Amino acid sequence: MVNKITESAIEKFAIELLKKSGYQYIYAPSIALDSDTPERASFEDVLFIDRRERYLGTNLLPYWVHNLMK
Repeated sequence: MVNKITESAIEKFAIELLKKSGYQYIYAPSIALDSDTPERASFEDVLFIDRRERYLGTNLLPYWVHNLMK
């Protein structure tokens, strides 16, 4: 009998691998729009800008890089 690899199994594996690498895992419904702690204005928002700014800071690139991008 052949074991099938499912999307769920791959997702669980990836989550565990990232957690072991030091990443924090947050169950999606806990940050959904209708939760007590929503982290996005729309389900179309795929980047959590507020979270990024909180952890990495808003000025990630040197001043001269910002000027080049203008």
